[in-house]
Amino acid sequence: MEQLKSIGISGTVSPQEAVVYQEMKLRLDYHSMAMTPTLDNADPDGAARCFASPNESGFVDPEIDRLFALQSQAIDPAERARLVRQMELRLID
Repeated sequence: MEQLKSIGISGTVSPQEAVVYQEMKLRLDYHSMAMTPTLDNADPDGAARCFASPNESGFVDPEIDRLFALQSQAIDPAERARLVRQMELRLID
């Protein structure tokens, strides 16, 4: 926290047991959350899951959910890449 204070950012660290952390995430009971599970592969189901409903930010977009479901079921790698790219562009917008 000291490094952040040096640039004018203050906050508190509140370590929680995993079960408490998960319950807080499900309720969206936080102002911000820096620690989240990390991805151990680049598969779109893992990476894009952060943006499909439900997610840790409460972000909801039916079109993202639709594209996520389609890419998750796509067998052709090129089609899956196209759908993931559509998700990326929508998120950027």
